[in-house]
Amino acid sequence: MHLVMMDSLKIPIKANYIAHLGIEYTDSLLTLNYLTPKARAFLLDKQSDYGFVSVDQIIENYKSVADGNIDFEKSFSKFLEEPNGYNRANVWLSIININDDIKKVNSIFKMIKSESNNGRFNDVIGLYINLLDQIDNSSLPQDLNQSIERLKVLSNPDFYPNNNFANIISLVEGKSWDFNFIEKEKAWPLIPIIEKAGMVEPNSINWVNYLKELKDIDLEEDVYMKWESTYNLKRFILTKSIKESAKNNNKTLTVLLVARLIGDNPLVDFDLNSLITVRNSLKSIGLENLSKILHKNNVIKILNL
Repeated sequence: MHLVMMDSLKIPIKANYIAHLGIEYTDSLLTLNYLTPKARAFLLDKQSDYGFVSVDQIIENYKSVADGNIDFEKSFSKFLEEPNGYNRANVWLSIININDDIKKVNSIFKMIKSESNNGRFNDVIGLYINLLDQIDNSSLPQDLNQSIERLKVLSNPDFYPNNNFANIISLVEGKSWDFNFIEKEKAWPLIPIIEKAGMVEPNSINWVNYLKELKDIDLEEDVYMKWESTYNLKRFILTKSIKESAKNNNKTLTVLLVARLIGDNPLVDFDLNSLITVRNSLKSIGLENLSKILHKNNVIKILNL
């Protein structure tokens, strides 16, 4: 009632006036006319966190709160300091105003990588895929075009049933994993994980010949670190508990335990063995879409953005 009165009196409503209110009030609060841009951006962020918001709606939201600054480096720097809806809107506005296609693509990749580290890959991918689709590919070098194609596959792997990269992302049971991809990305630690998920080793591999051709530099452990994670007892017990609660068809407990596990681990650095258990557990209780979201947030590291 207090906020409605402020709105009727045309008094600006700041973010700190609404920050304590629950998600159930978000849609109603967004109908107020005198929200400050930062307050509106705060609510829009909350709306995205708890429900689906279309790309068109996100664009309209960003247009309504952006401050007009079109300097990407400045807006991105502010976003890194404070990753909120207001700064997200300013980054988006600055990117759409970049005229150089190569600079625009690299800026998009920087933003997607940063948002992926925040666990928001699925919140931004549609928004920036739209911008990438508007760029003339002939103006870009081959490596950027390849990265764009991988990003498109990563955003919707189910649309590419014959793509090896898509099959690894989706962990398609019975499909062969791609040796060339694994070798190029130095993703050897992925092999037991994806085989545990049901993928199979290609028949064409000759391990003995490959061993003969290995060089010392190929065996340096540092290059594999992005695929590895150290052992953690708490994570191990939580993962076992998730598996057990899913087996007992306790959906609520399973989701709560997954949330607790994720709360201790940034999605982009999620332990891969735990990921398979979580994925299979969520799938077994009918939450396959959620399991795919977790997996896509993790495999963003494959893109090397």
